[in-house]
Amino acid sequence: MSKSHNSSVNASATGKAAQGGKVHAPYNFVPLSSWIWFPNWGPLVSHDIPFREGISGVLDLEIKLHTPFLSAGVQQRETMAILPKETCDGSKKPMIPGSSLKGMVRNVVEIASFARMQFVDDKHHGFRDLHKAVESSYRRVIGADRLTGWLRLEGTEWRIYPCGYFRISRDHLKAKGIKLDYGERAFAAYKRMQVHAQGLKPRPYKMAPNAPRLVELTSDGESGYVVITGQVPGKKKEFLFQPPGREFLPVSSQVMADFRFIHMANPQNKESDLDNYLDWQLHKRSPGIPVFFLKDKSRVTHLGLSYMFRIPHRNSVQELVSKRQNPAAGEGAFDMAELLFGALRKEGGKSLRGRVSLDDAIAVSTKPGAEQTTILGSPHSSFYPAYVEQPSSGDSLSSREYLTYSDPNARIRGWKRYPVHAPGNINVPPLPPKLQDKVNVQQKLRPLAAGGLFTGKLRFHNLKLAELGALVWALTWGGDSSKRHALGMAKSLGFGQLSVKLSGYESLIWNDPARQNPPDQKQILDAFQASIDDAYSADGRGARWIESDALKQLLAMSDPAEAKNHELSHLKLEQVTHDDGTKKNINEFKSVKDDRKVLKPYVEKTEINPFAEAILPTSVTSVKDMLVAQKRAEAAAAEELARQQAEASAAAEAQAMLESLSETRRPLWEWLNSLASLPEGREVGVITEYVQQAIDSDLPKEDRVWLAERIEQDTGFMKIANAKKKAPRKDLITKLKS
Repeated sequence: MSKSHNSSVNASATGKAAQGGKVHAPYNFVPLSSWIWFPNWGPLVSHDIPFREGISGVLDLEIKLHTPFLSAGVQQRETMAILPKETCDGSKKPMIPGSSLKGMVRNVVEIASFARMQFVDDKHHGFRDLHKAVESSYRRVIGADRLTGWLRLEGTEWRIYPCGYFRISRDHLKAKGIKLDYGERAFAAYKRMQVHAQGLKPRPYKMAPNAPRLVELTSDGESGYVVITGQVPGKKKEFLFQPPGREFLPVSSQVMADFRFIHMANPQNKESDLDNYLDWQLHKRSPGIPVFFLKDKSRVTHLGLSYMFRIPHRNSVQELVSKRQNPAAGEGAFDMAELLFGALRKEGGKSLRGRVSLDDAIAVSTKPGAEQTTILGSPHSSFYPAYVEQPSSGDSLSSREYLTYSDPNARIRGWKRYPVHAPGNINVPPLPPKLQDKVNVQQKLRPLAAGGLFTGKLRFHNLKLAELGALVWALTWGGDSSKRHALGMAKSLGFGQLSVKLSGYESLIWNDPARQNPPDQKQILDAFQASIDDAYSADGRGARWIESDALKQLLAMSDPAEAKNHELSHLKLEQVTHDDGTKKNINEFKSVKDDRKVLKPYVEKTEINPFAEAILPTSVTSVKDMLVAQKRAEAAAAEELARQQAEASAAAEAQAMLESLSETRRPLWEWLNSLASLPEGREVGVITEYVQQAIDSDLPKEDRVWLAERIEQDTGFMKIANAKKKAPRKDLITKLKS
């Protein structure tokens, strides 16, 4: 999800922004199928050896714009306005690049033909969430034993030189002339400390009286480095790092790649911490970049730039896709999208040239639309209430906590799509007053007006009729003129709706000279639908492909009439100024989590009735097979319902237990429960350390006894602990009780 800049806007302009508590977005998802269709003729596809029943030719495209349109615009130097692309032949006619049309139709073919999900980012999103509906996922990883050190690049290897640290009072820093303001980034303070040119400056310090681990700056004594980690309300202390030692820990390329991605995920954010550090070349200067890190034995596992730093999720988007679609399934085979548009295999695998191309579409009649000045946000796939499949009932979470990318049971929502808006519902939000003069963050859009026409050509070679049918279905939505594609910029605002008509079927040529009459559009579509229905029903999924939930979601998102039932706008993070001058911060992201909401499917799922039609083609399936498929579906649904009910019951029981505990025991209970997600055996070392910390703490005796008894009751843990000889020994447990 994208976040608008913190700003002051008039309350009347926010519409439903203040409601919160509901996940609304200009995008939604078509569920990703675990079943992938590999057409059985795939191994025979070739450019050089024609199918006897193959067909080649050119179809004419007529593209109509139904809303303002701006395809992959070009920015004008003088005004910084973004304009439609134009031809380079001197005529300067608006055009839609063939590559854009190809990407548009390929995505529809991929979804509609149950293809592999490819071309997704394999990076690990950063995660730092202390909200009660998800915080245990973060605390399980971050723990209590963060280390500190100095990150340096030496040759081609990144290294961390560990060091000790102390805390230093912010009031004391201010008394020494270091100004610290809330809302100010750490680097604003660093610039005043003159580290921009010379790196972090060593400063003498001494221990503060009667304050363990707290130091004060002085004119003599040992030297350390003041490290500022960001300004938040209520913060009272900063850090003072000691000089680096001689020993170092190597940082793997994967850990460094995650670190870079987390801090540089938004290329437009020129003020990200890592950008500044790298710009200043602190990693090449002594002592280096101050970092906090976690390690497993001598291996650095995570690092960040603050005490509660962002950590990479356990799974990337690609890894969640692989949990739904086994990457080894159909190894060496090609799905329908690959058969049409080509496939590039890695590591010596068989690749395939595409047999389809689309020309640039040139404007026949267009008019310029009204200029719109706005700020286009980019949805972020780290927003797990929307992007990760959640156990839910309607739009409400049905479990105690959200699933995130770090959960072993997490699943990706599916194919992301921008549903088309209702006719006339093109809403460009006004610029907040504080950003009206900041042209560097604005986009001036000069779209083409609705009603414009373009023409282009679809060229193909040696396709089977079912393959051509997949293309025609994807371009025309199976001949349904009420459906729309969304293409180009500002789709989240309702721009870019278009429809496609095809003509020229009479010019198509069969590979077999004996076949004279070319097929019409209906024959082509029927060939595709019969072929995919046959494969779909043979897998026991139902009688007809068109009745699958994936197709229902896809078609609903292409229907402008369906949009009236949805709020197609981003969640808001902003400041509202009321008419009386009072201000209120709106954070719908937090409201969503407070109310435990999730992004609902675009249309509700419905049961598939294999007898919805009185007459089914005999080639689809037998009645016996349909009954078997129905029973399988019912059994799977009953199993899923039982699983959800058991999970909800366990969550309610755990919540009741938590609420019955005292304030001192609640965090102990939550911590013990969190061990379940740790790798087998890892909890042994963690709990041993925790027992020692509990012994050293001022925890009341009755709570210490209670904790010791809970540990002793975990027979599974004790068995592993005794086997590995890493358990809190009997003397530690006894000491904890004393």
